[in-house]
Amino acid sequence: MDDLDKKALLFDFYGELLTGRQRQIYDDAVNGDLSLAEIAAKYGITRQGASDQLRRTTGKLASYEKTLGMVKRYRTIGAIVRQMDTICETEGASVSKKEIRRFASRIRQALDSE
Repeated sequence: MDDLDKKALLFDFYGELLTGRQRQIYDDAVNGDLSLAEIAAKYGITRQGASDQLRRTTGKLASYEKTLGMVKRYRTIGAIVRQMDTICETEGASVSKKEIRRFASRIRQALDSE
């Protein structure tokens, strides 16, 4: 997963915890692909101010992820589900209850982890 995808996921999970202005500026930078100069012009701030705001907001989102770990859990469970899909495609109806329970256990572990 590249940096832009990670930033977008962090925003999807934790964006509502930001102030309205932080949310707008970060969304414009990450999802809108606006440059610092464009953000500065849009919000009537300096380019340095836009850069500082993005840096602080990125730090906040990283802090939320460090504390809550929702993106990590999401990605872990997504990987497990993709593995399940692959097994279902290759083995079809021969997937055992034991294998299904093993996957369920891994998902529960991911949900319970810190």
